[in-house]
Amino acid sequence: MWLASLGLHGLLLVVPLPTTETPKQVEKPQELVKLTPVTPTPSPVKKVIKTKPTPVATRPPKAPQQKILATRKVTPTVAKSPPSPVVASPPPQPATPKPTPVTINSFPPDAEIELDTKNQELLPPPQTIPSASSSPVTIATEAINGVPVDPNWQAVEQPKEVIAEAEMFMQPDGKLHPDIVGKVAQIPDKDPDTVFEEFFRLQLAIANFTVEPTGTYAANGGLYKLIPKDNSSPLYLALAPNKQGTGTVVTVWNKYPSPIESTEN
Repeated sequence: MWLASLGLHGLLLVVPLPTTETPKQVEKPQELVKLTPVTPTPSPVKKVIKTKPTPVATRPPKAPQQKILATRKVTPTVAKSPPSPVVASPPPQPATPKPTPVTINSFPPDAEIELDTKNQELLPPPQTIPSASSSPVTIATEAINGVPVDPNWQAVEQPKEVIAEAEMFMQPDGKLHPDIVGKVAQIPDKDPDTVFEEFFRLQLAIANFTVEPTGTYAANGGLYKLIPKDNSSPLYLALAPNKQGTGTVVTVWNKYPSPIESTEN
């Protein structure tokens, strides 16, 4: 049966068939295909290990290149000195005999030797005169019979050589006037009026003296009567110029000053 069927179909294929219009194929509606969401397969997660960045050594900035200037060593030219002339050595002189040494007596190291040019003899050194002391002696007291004075004032040991009119402050024999009490003082660089205004006016008031100007004693000087507060005997302050006329001599009297006249005929 199967073979008969196969033969029949082969015969049908050989026999020509009448031409007929082939019917148009009817398009079938497209079937909707249901899409199934595909779950993505998770890829294996790579574990990233964080590592600390390795510090990269930074190179220091390059120093700017300095321009190297080509230098040339200059050798200073030294002027050649002319050759020194050859001096012929003098002929040898005959040896002179050595002088006989003279013995001289030694003198002190500070002594000066004076030579007599006529007799060519050594004379003895001159005698030295002792110089006066450069530091003056002070009166070293703060008051004379209660009258205030400056202890640093100079003490007058030779009134005749210091006071301008010394005869008014001394006796004929050269001694100090007997009515002068205490020491005689000198202020080198201040005149009598300045000494009174700068020192005595205030100091006498502090010492409770009443001061009465009574004229002058010696030329260009000043005389003041000093009355104590207890009404005891008054004193007298005489300010006289020194011989140079630039300083003041201070004397305190227990009586009104008056010069002593000489009794010699």
